[in-house]
Amino acid sequence: MSQIRTKPYLSVVLPAFNEELTIQKCIKRLVAELEKFTDNYEIIVVNDGSTDDTRKLLVGLKTQYRYLKLISYKSNKGKGHAIRRGLEKASGELFVIMDADLEIDPCQIKEYVKKLEDAIEDDFKTAGVIGCKFDKNSKVDFPKYRRIMSLAYYGMLRAMFRFDVKDTQTGLKCFNGQMIRKVLPKLSVEGFAYDVELLTAVVRNGGKIIQAPIICEYGREVNRMSINHVLKTFEDTVRIFLSDKKGKYT
Repeated sequence: MSQIRTKPYLSVVLPAFNEELTIQKCIKRLVAELEKFTDNYEIIVVNDGSTDDTRKLLVGLKTQYRYLKLISYKSNKGKGHAIRRGLEKASGELFVIMDADLEIDPCQIKEYVKKLEDAIEDDFKTAGVIGCKFDKNSKVDFPKYRRIMSLAYYGMLRAMFRFDVKDTQTGLKCFNGQMIRKVLPKLSVEGFAYDVELLTAVVRNGGKIIQAPIICEYGREVNRMSINHVLKTFEDTVRIFLSDKKGKYT
């Protein structure tokens, strides 16, 4: 006799914008990897106003995977907005945030979850494990210009926020759900700088962040980060800095 599941242990949140080429493969691969170590999970995909067939494909996937939940809206509001909507819906004890483009293989989730569980057991203040492209054991294949941009952004963040997180933007993060629920009402950034705001809020509330190796393979033919996105990310980062100085995240 199967047990009735009341609450998932692991909530995986995936923001998705125009991912019709990868979303089916991503969900199939993600479910396969999660099933290797737990059946107590939920997957929350947030369709951030896709203009292709992403939503249609996700509706079909919901009939195949019972633990898949879908949040969808018509206009594109930004990655930060999408992730925040997903986190608000999540009910697990641990949260995983992951990109839906398969640049990061879902097989790494098991290791990140184990690292976080072990770290919490040793130190209850541990709030998250995040991927770091600059870890010596990381295996990263992405264009040189992106590496330069990442290093420059890290230097700016280190000078502004004074916390030692070398890579805020890699698309795999695992968090203690209790901490995320605590800081979620403080978050407001809609775009790509959401990672900085989230990590700032976690650190300002006493949370410790562990940086872990990542395997990441750049696969997009077209870069989605336009100059407008870069400028907006910089603008949002300055806004986060000013809000932090005012004590918004404590």
